[in-house]
Amino acid sequence: MENNDSSLTEYAASKSKFLTLGEGEEVRVKFLSVEIVPSRFDDGKNKSVQYHLEYEDTEKILTSASGDFARKMAEIPKGSLILIKRTGQGNQTKYTVTKVASEAQIAFPTEFLCGKSSKQPETISPTGN
Repeated sequence: MENNDSSLTEYAASKSKFLTLGEGEEVRVKFLSVEIVPSRFDDGKNKSVQYHLEYEDTEKILTSASGDFARKMAEIPKGSLILIKRTGQGNQTKYTVTKVASEAQIAFPTEFLCGKSSKQPETISPTGN
């Protein structure tokens, strides 16, 4: 008997208030708000940011301590549709954030690059590196 039942994984994810992305996974979400909170990794000595996002009609939280990620998200108006893609694992995790101009452009998003003129999305690390 195998314990890798994807229906159980999907069920667990649906019950969590946190948005969890796997390696290479990309999701479309609506950016709702942010909250600065004590970091859970160092007994609150440092701060992290909780990004409140709407995913599949449910509010989810993505937590990151990355200053680069915070600067990029600060440029995105609340209520915007965005694509978030995760690459890497552990402290090597990086996110690519792309602003979507409208529902109709989900298949062809406009890159959002915080003042950069390059056409390539900017890759950022949740640890600020």
